[in-house]
Amino acid sequence: MIRNDTELRVTLQQLARMYESLAALERDRPRLSDAWFAVMSEGPLDQIRRMEADLREYTGRAVAEEAEAPLWLGVRGAGIDWPATPTSVLTTFLNTLRKGIQSGTEWIATGSLSTRPTLAIQRACDLEVLSLRPGSVRVGLRLPEREDADAGSVAGAAREALDKYATVAAWAGSDEDEGALARRVPDAGLRRVLLTEVKRLAPRPRGGVDAVELSGPSAGGRPVSLTRAAHRRIDAAIDAAASEVVLTYAGDLREIDLDNLSFTLRNVGDAALEVPCGFEPELLDTAIEALDRRVEVHGVRRAGGGRRTGRLQVTRLVILDDESQPATEDPG
Repeated sequence: MIRNDTELRVTLQQLARMYESLAALERDRPRLSDAWFAVMSEGPLDQIRRMEADLREYTGRAVAEEAEAPLWLGVRGAGIDWPATPTSVLTTFLNTLRKGIQSGTEWIATGSLSTRPTLAIQRACDLEVLSLRPGSVRVGLRLPEREDADAGSVAGAAREALDKYATVAAWAGSDEDEGALARRVPDAGLRRVLLTEVKRLAPRPRGGVDAVELSGPSAGGRPVSLTRAAHRRIDAAIDAAASEVVLTYAGDLREIDLDNLSFTLRNVGDAALEVPCGFEPELLDTAIEALDRRVEVHGVRRAGGGRRTGRLQVTRLVILDDESQPATEDPG
């Protein structure tokens, strides 16, 4: 840790010596093996990384780099430490965030969700990675800056979707009541879509991720932290939004019909009972992931049948044997 300018100058001198040592090793590399070079350079590299981290903090470079990215996604948990973070953590959480913004964009642009968003919407939400920070992994992101003539309206919808997504995430990580969320996202359909998507980003109850964080100007300027407790708040908000009585069943998810957005829930409870279920497009990824697994579904009856035979319109779906979040988890 650097505490004053004198220590700054000493650190710069030490850093120069480490680079000189590394340069000397590089000069010898042509006559020796790459494996030898890797072993001998490990010490100087560790020293360089530590000193550069101290310099980054003391000189304000860390703050300047932070300002370069309008959105930061952070993931904290055991075994998650950049630059040795499992690829499953990066790919899963980045993809979940991208799909959440994409669903919000499609709803804002069209008033509904489909199983195949347009190419324009996909491109507008394809987040660009600007930076990776050391420590618990943090990724600097931004929405793409497209210049083609037809991108304007979709890009605007994407920016609004990101803003509303961050708003819902901030609510999920707070102790505010559901009325506060309804005032900030008055469109009930959009609110339901984003609650479902933010739930997929939050750490799963039995996973290895402890917290997922959003920060930066695109996240509203204040850090947002999602922990496992967010699931209960989101579930309660989704159930409260349903005007009918919410029913709950546990069983094995079978036979997904992607065209009709439906599946069969088998072996319900302790009996060989089957419950036909329909679901909205925002639950498609979760339903596919849950195929042939034990799940709990919550939903409402909207047409025909008694408690045992009518079609259930699923409002949320929980994988009961969920231990798949990478790293150690896969949000969902």
